[in-house]
Amino acid sequence: MGGFYVLEVGAFAQYKFGWFEPFGRARYAKTFPKCPKCSGPIGPCFWLPPHQVVIKQPKRIGDFVYGAGGPDLLVSQRFRDGYLQSKLRGVRSTFPVVVSKLGSKSSSRKTRKPKLFGVYFERPSTRVLHSRMGVHWDNRPKRGYCKLCGPGGGGRGGTLKSWKRVMLDERTWAGHDFFFPINFAGTLIISDRARLFLERMGLSNCRAIPCEVASHSFYGNSPT
Repeated sequence: MGGFYVLEVGAFAQYKFGWFEPFGRARYAKTFPKCPKCSGPIGPCFWLPPHQVVIKQPKRIGDFVYGAGGPDLLVSQRFRDGYLQSKLRGVRSTFPVVVSKLGSKSSSRKTRKPKLFGVYFERPSTRVLHSRMGVHWDNRPKRGYCKLCGPGGGGRGGTLKSWKRVMLDERTWAGHDFFFPINFAGTLIISDRARLFLERMGLSNCRAIPCEVASHSFYGNSPT
């Protein structure tokens, strides 16, 4: 089965790679990924056309582009074509995205606009084991939370403050190589096969962190 990794993509707080925002007034569907047990949301509403974006800090645009208000991520044609030629699983859908604007400086006008694609990843019923992750809760889970998409996720499931590691319940793994665990929806997990694929392709603005050391705190301090 091999190991699992958290895929970290450079976001707003880094200044090495660009990130995106929807261009103009974004529109969203009333539909969203739902838990098959309780029908609660396990992901944001789907982004509707026109799929136009602004790339911020466009001096260097990676093969993965983080953002807010759009799909899970933007990816380069290199990633998309490589994935389609591989036997990996976990990309639910891809679609072309129009880069309508690059940055806010006049010098950015001379930068060649990249060919990018929006991507949505699978959200299967694969779960993490919070009890083995050294978690600290902002709001602890309440009685009656969904036993499939909870704990976590807000509402009765509670909200996390930090964790020391990510521990998958491998009995629930459905064979996907890229996926968001159903009760850990904001964290993209990849298999060892996916890690090797990313390394072989030499893709930029991504880092595979072994789950056993993938700590995080929403308050900027190391989990204790």
